[in-house]
Amino acid sequence: MQKYGSTPDHYAWTRWKNHKLRGQTTLRPVPGRLQLEEIKAAKMIHDPLTKLHVATSDGSAAAIVASERYVDEHDL
Repeated sequence: MQKYGSTPDHYAWTRWKNHKLRGQTTLRPVPGRLQLEEIKAAKMIHDPLTKLHVATSDGSAAAIVASERYVDEHDL
């Protein structure tokens, strides 16, 4: 967030947009339509992400970026 100037609102908007666009499915963990304020007001998991940021089954992915030195030091 420091490097690129993003804010918690950017992450909430991205979650809201992805939820809105993924279509209707009965298999999603968060039923119905999420509102932006609901996402921002949900229980904090790890600042700046709330439970509704991370409760997803819409094909999300994550990448962990680490230096070669860090990988070596932590035997990863």
